[in-house]
Amino acid sequence: MRSALDEIRRAAGQGGSIDSAARRFHRALVAATHNAYFDSLFLALHDQADTRCSFGVPAVGAASCGWLRQACLEYEALAQSIEGRDASTARACMRVHLSNRKARAREARIVTAVAVDSR
Repeated sequence: MRSALDEIRRAAGQGGSIDSAARRFHRALVAATHNAYFDSLFLALHDQADTRCSFGVPAVGAASCGWLRQACLEYEALAQSIEGRDASTARACMRVHLSNRKARAREARIVTAVAVDSR
């Protein structure tokens, strides 16, 4: 989990794609739950998702840097709580992350729609 998080930070800092590292991070996160049902659900949902939306990254625009930084902070909080075996904090961090992810995906769709309409 930690190596994937480091790779996400590097890619985000360089403006590169975080897709591969984010997929590894999420897989490690799911594995840490030791829940076979969650693992199956994650695979089914994650494989259907558009990665730009699933990770909250807009298709266009410079705003992605702020979104990536925020996602990295959320990932770090999750990793620390899991490493510290603090289930209640991990649960709270995950709820915050999912809520923020939903907002980022919504905003990404708006930014993309505006960019397409302005062409």
